[in-house]
Amino acid sequence: MITINRRKSSYLQKILNENNQYTLYIAEKYNELISNKPEGKSNYEYFVERIEEADRNKGLKLIEKILADKKTSMISELKFLNPKNQWIVLLNRQTILYDQQGNPYRILGVLQDITEQ
Repeated sequence: MITINRRKSSYLQKILNENNQYTLYIAEKYNELISNKPEGKSNYEYFVERIEEADRNKGLKLIEKILADKKTSMISELKFLNPKNQWIVLLNRQTILYDQQGNPYRILGVLQDITEQ
């Protein structure tokens, strides 16, 4: 069960190793936080492009390192362009699940708007 409040939003990200691609499954409240994605864009693509460029580059390198090191959790902060075109700061907490062969197959995560903290 996913619980969501006004300042926190949960999501589920599934890793597709065979294609080296990510698919992001987004809870309804999360969609409201980031705004509706335009047609023709994947959820993951839309989410990533709304992250501030320096944080996006740093975050993608971090997830690559975490997966290479077989770590099971990650915490990061990122600047994100919200639906009102204002930058907000999100705390990103993720747990990575691995199969019996050691391949990542799912990332469970929570984003929390910490802009006012």
